[in-house]
Amino acid sequence: IDKVRTEDVADAAGVSASAVNYHFRTKDQLLQAALRHSLDVIAETRHLNDSADPIGVLRHFARIHAGVDPMIRRVWSIWLQCWARAATDESARANLTAVYGEWMDMITTVIDGGQRTGTIRKGNTALMVKSLSIFIDGLGVARTTEHMPITDDEALTMLENYLAAHILNN
Repeated sequence: IDKVRTEDVADAAGVSASAVNYHFRTKDQLLQAALRHSLDVIAETRHLNDSADPIGVLRHFARIHAGVDPMIRRVWSIWLQCWARAATDESARANLTAVYGEWMDMITTVIDGGQRTGTIRKGNTALMVKSLSIFIDGLGVARTTEHMPITDDEALTMLENYLAAHILNN
């Protein structure tokens, strides 16, 4: 992110650098927009509005976050860089916290729906969502950085095992 220039963003978007500067006065504003865009991409892909099938949504969600889809791997790169910036930059932390909160709210809606239908375990929804997020974030870091070789099949199996052990009503 630190090496990205306004001209790079403008070229990728097919607009002028002045248009980018007009809409995003600072790099932090541009980064927040990139985070929000990544959240939109993930939300569309997961079909989070299908409250009739919360288990299907979670399984689809798990498959995507296993890093099988190359676009989601690129999204993970944005999040990783944002987490790194947030560790030392208060403004970056505030941006990340706001967008991450929206992501957590989407997952909470799915878990709540499954609890109401009896397909997802009853319990502390907030704790379930945080635990699932931490598991998925760790898997995403491992897959994105490739510091721990994990195949697509292994990632999918780990996620399914996690859901079965901690989320789904068996």
